[in-house]
Amino acid sequence: RRLIASGTRRLAALPAALASVSVASAVWRLDDPTGLTLGDIDTPDDLP
Repeated sequence: RRLIASGTRRLAALPAALASVSVASAVWRLDDPTGLTLGDIDTPDDLP
């Protein structure tokens, strides 16, 4: 909303405007040991 309010409508500006936190793989792998959340899914056929 801040970007739009300032007149910025470029999608490329969005990542810099978002707050983010790096999570170590040792932490997220507790919930996803195989790393499936990082899989590239473009179509239903890409699902396991």
